[in-house]
Amino acid sequence: MSLIPRPWLAVITAAALASLGPCVTPAPAGAAGPALGIASSLMQVRPSTAITGMPTSVSLTAARGETESFQIVIPGPTTVTSVTGNPFGWSSTDVFAARVYTATAVSDHEGGTGDWFDALVPAVDRIYGETRNAFPLTVPAGQNRVVWVDVTVPTSVPAGTYTSSLTVTTAAGSTVVPMSMRVLGLTYPATSSMTSAFFMNYDSGSDDQICLAHTGSATCNGSAATRRLLYSLYSRMALDNRVTIANGSGLRADQSPAIYGPDWETYAEAPAILGTTTLPAGARWVLRGARATSVMSYEYASWHCGATCVGQYRAEATEAGQDWSSLASYYACDEPNTNAAEWSACATKASEAVTAWKRPTVVTASMRQYQAYWPASGMPPITTLVPLILRMHDKTGQVDAGDQRASYDSFLATPGNKLWLYTSCIASGCGGPDPAVDNSTYFDGWPGYAIDAPANQARAMGWMVRRYRASGELNWGVNVRLATAWQAGGLYRDGMNGDGTYFYPGTVAQIGGSHDIPLASIRLKRLRDGREDYELMTWLSAHGQSTAVDAIVKEAYPAAYSATASADDTATGKGAVSRGRDKLIALVDQMTGARQIAFASNRTGNYDIFTMAPSDSGVTPLATAATDDRFPAWKPGGSMLAYSNGGDIWTMNADGSNKVNLTADIGDWAERPAWDATGANLVFVRKVAGHWEVWRMAASGAAKTALVTYAATGADNYDPVVRSSMVYFVKAERIFRVPLAGGTPAAVITGTAIDEVPDVGETRLTWSRSAGGPYDIEVSGLTGAGAVNLTATSTGGPAINDLHSSLSPDEGQIVFASTNGGDLEIWRIGANGTGAVPLTSNTAIDTDPDWAGY
Repeated sequence: MSLIPRPWLAVITAAALASLGPCVTPAPAGAAGPALGIASSLMQVRPSTAITGMPTSVSLTAARGETESFQIVIPGPTTVTSVTGNPFGWSSTDVFAARVYTATAVSDHEGGTGDWFDALVPAVDRIYGETRNAFPLTVPAGQNRVVWVDVTVPTSVPAGTYTSSLTVTTAAGSTVVPMSMRVLGLTYPATSSMTSAFFMNYDSGSDDQICLAHTGSATCNGSAATRRLLYSLYSRMALDNRVTIANGSGLRADQSPAIYGPDWETYAEAPAILGTTTLPAGARWVLRGARATSVMSYEYASWHCGATCVGQYRAEATEAGQDWSSLASYYACDEPNTNAAEWSACATKASEAVTAWKRPTVVTASMRQYQAYWPASGMPPITTLVPLILRMHDKTGQVDAGDQRASYDSFLATPGNKLWLYTSCIASGCGGPDPAVDNSTYFDGWPGYAIDAPANQARAMGWMVRRYRASGELNWGVNVRLATAWQAGGLYRDGMNGDGTYFYPGTVAQIGGSHDIPLASIRLKRLRDGREDYELMTWLSAHGQSTAVDAIVKEAYPAAYSATASADDTATGKGAVSRGRDKLIALVDQMTGARQIAFASNRTGNYDIFTMAPSDSGVTPLATAATDDRFPAWKPGGSMLAYSNGGDIWTMNADGSNKVNLTADIGDWAERPAWDATGANLVFVRKVAGHWEVWRMAASGAAKTALVTYAATGADNYDPVVRSSMVYFVKAERIFRVPLAGGTPAAVITGTAIDEVPDVGETRLTWSRSAGGPYDIEVSGLTGAGAVNLTATSTGGPAINDLHSSLSPDEGQIVFASTNGGDLEIWRIGANGTGAVPLTSNTAIDTDPDWAGY
């Protein structure tokens, strides 16, 4: 018997859907702190952004070894004194106060002047463990301020869903931010799978940006130890964000490791190339043991490294027990473009280097340029081509219009040859302020690292490397304007705000504490997220899902210039990148089994069976018969589903194939199947002589046997679910249980309330209860003891019906059907009652959810 026909459902109308608000969980009763909003890491929040429509709770999904971020947006006037908590008990959450950078010129048509959140000041830094002056954080009236939160999943955490919270404390009181984290059953490596070669900009001895930024002296006041430590910290923080500084922690183009003397291993090789030591001692780097993915010397200008210098590189790279020669390569020509003279000019030094030590050569050029100019240049063989992202897939009317990737196939057919990509100021036109460039929509949508750009542009290169089947990214500088980073307009160079500078100098004068440290920018965090997306794609590809991954990536980014603002998240919805990530997670769910939610929906006209990921995307139809398909039930392990259609019980594979009718041999109506723990048997409801009874049969449909029959003085029996050797079911609006082998039913839930549609885990029981009004979701122990109402207020208040609950495999979350918004939609909530979010939102009825696996 379905709860659908009850009288209250008749009031549901399509118009009522309009009242379905964003994913908002009210602050706990009695909270005295300010209202606040939660924005995803892919939303570009500015001081003027209102919190209207933002959720107030956090729901994250991550692999082990992955960091997921979100923003707490706090409107003024108020003073934030702290953001505290140890979410999930992992001691792996970092809280930052975001500081603004003031742009005095726009980067391009997508940018803007004024204040943009970018610099991240930690409440407590990981390098020295010192409290910094992130708080108190003053929020002026009419503005907001942002607290950026990083949550890193330890590699030792079991897969499952965890709930916790953070507390935002102000002078007026505190507000609790409920959090949930679903940990996927896979682990990311500490060292990025995507190669990168970013460079610590050296300019010249008089323009050492790191020394100038931290000491005011281009020589760090003559202290080599100070300079080397600072450069090492910047290199290591880059690794923490899955970026490699390729020029040996800032070696100049005419220098080799020999310039360090015995300090090379201490400051560069061990901590930043090999990942074998921690500098300073006791530092809690996020990606412990992370290694560099490339080490590169400059070999194209007459004053560059040269044969002697190459020999010094070789001596260090091949040292016994510390070999990193496989990482070594030469930057053999920088953007020669279509200038034949520049191609030839690079040949002398590149040939000298290759003769001294045969290592791969890297040239920033497109295939079109390579084919036209390399053969006659005299250069040694090029092993890594690095085209500008604009040259890989340019817009209509340009010389490289359309997808150029196929032109690289013959080059990549040579063993050892590689394709990387890079972006630069050309993504915003380069040059200085120029109305023709700044107003041109041509520069919209290119990946890049401008502060005043759509959020996804800083994350996009990880996707672009996959989109165009490359394997790495090159970038020209990370600290180019570091010394003026705190100044208004101080990061503007070559027509962009922030291109070439992805850190801020964390001096004691700026952020407090006792030691200077590097500070990451929000853009660097988003760059890291793109690398972590790449890890997800890599894992899926290694598990046979390359084609599916490529389709998802191409849907998110149809072209290299698709990184427009439309790909960003908003306060009330997800953009193309987040939707694509959800689909990648849905693939992981399929690969790892028992992580999918099946449900019934009449969105196609009649009821059909669909599946979706718990992260709310990847809806897939499985059973689409002309008659209603209802009541899906996962087989343990997630390989099959049982369901009802046309008065019969059917089974099908998890992909919808091999549909089999198990009850075609009986004339009675049958529905509501449920598997036993072994998957060898099904229980179901059978209508016998006008009454409902609970029956059992083998998974093949054989051996149909009555378990609970109708009595003349009794009531119908329905809603069966099996846990271990017990069948839980409903009789006379009360919950009972009976052994799977048969026997006398015993009451589990008694009283005057209406209790229906149970689901049972190893330790918890959940069901729908009505105490004279609408239904709510209850949860208790297996005996019914300690029952708690989870949804009295969480999904819209006492007038909302919440039904058909189903436990997640780890029992940390529950999915259910709710009338919040008018018709039935699928919702998810923590088993502790926090973090309620809708998973579907449409004008159809979505119901009967079942979360795979136990």
